[in-house]
Amino acid sequence: MSVLTICFGTCGIRFTHSLYSTIFSDNNASDPIVTQHVNQEYKHTSESCFFELRSNGYLEPRSILIDIGDPNIGDILKKSKNCNWGFGQNSLGFNFIEGSTNNWSYCYYVKGPEMFEDVSSRLRFEMNKIDKIEYFLIILSPSGGCAGSACFILEKLKQDFPKISFIVVLIMPYQSKDAIQNYNTSFTISKLYSISDSIFLFENSVLQEVCQAGRSEVKVSFDDLNQIGCKQLISIFQPIEHQTFPYFLSVVHDQKYKILSLISSPNYRREYSSYESTPRWEAIVNQTIRLLNASHCGVSFGNFIVYRGDTSNYVDKLNFSEKLNSLSFSKHILEEHKFSQMFQQRHFMGSKYLSVLSNNSTNVSALNSVIKLAKRAFSHKAFVHHYNQYNTNINDFKNVFSNVNQIIKDYYELD
Repeated sequence: MSVLTICFGTCGIRFTHSLYSTIFSDNNASDPIVTQHVNQEYKHTSESCFFELRSNGYLEPRSILIDIGDPNIGDILKKSKNCNWGFGQNSLGFNFIEGSTNNWSYCYYVKGPEMFEDVSSRLRFEMNKIDKIEYFLIILSPSGGCAGSACFILEKLKQDFPKISFIVVLIMPYQSKDAIQNYNTSFTISKLYSISDSIFLFENSVLQEVCQAGRSEVKVSFDDLNQIGCKQLISIFQPIEHQTFPYFLSVVHDQKYKILSLISSPNYRREYSSYESTPRWEAIVNQTIRLLNASHCGVSFGNFIVYRGDTSNYVDKLNFSEKLNSLSFSKHILEEHKFSQMFQQRHFMGSKYLSVLSNNSTNVSALNSVIKLAKRAFSHKAFVHHYNQYNTNINDFKNVFSNVNQIIKDYYELD
């Protein structure tokens, strides 16, 4: 089984580069705790899922990268040229433009149709090299103009490949009163929600808090945010004992509730990791529970807990449900779905690692903030004329706001 990644925009490409870099690093961090056979099997399973192995031993990610606004994006991709992996030439689908790069409507109605055939051709070329493809992993920021092109292209791909599951990763920008950013995000969420099977939501503000670990004076770059976000995501995607990708889709019991969030521990910035001692499981679990209690005060639709590292004779003593005090559960889910524990005895990136994947009502808090700011700007007709130029009228805005409000309402009324 293979996964094909489709990413859009500079933000999506940077995140995707970090994603594959993390997978490659984890696969090649041989773990002495497990046997050589286990290490090799883990590596083979992961590589066959995410990479194409060339005859010279070079690994190429199964991916399509699409951007319209940054002619220097190639510099990002050159970072891996000295490694044993890198993006193939077919992966790169760039169509640079000047002006209007942040106009969602222009990118949806003009650039999307222009780019679709090229993207579709590249995608089919990659798919023809794979025996079976069941999942597209889609990565983008919803706030840029390129998200408009993404929505058009993905809607068309869903029509062409209705049986393929769309797993979406959205990188939410820092909250801002910028009208265009909030309009674009609202339009993107409205379009993608109906065609996706799950949506992983990463908020830059939350990732920054993780990076700073309570030390506000610590400077954080976008690369730092991507490293943490990708590490969290890959801790869910990498092989797990007795499970196959994407086992996590079972936490989406109802397509009305498909927004997923991640909390994990420990999270060291890469440059500090070599100085940190390996924590005990009890400390990792208690830290994760503190984070959960601090962030979750809503209704949960289910959680996956993934332990990576030797847990023999220990984890059964650590009961999540007894220690969590802020989480209530929907009456519609079965008891066994409240907390599903998964294990991988092999260490992750050379260390113990614990992740909690959650589907709960607090996951729409960021969307709620965005839609409120977007509606406030719209009430003053701020920048609406830029969208009117490209087939987006007043009723389109109102429909989008209604759609996103319904997503939020469904989660907040979860009982």
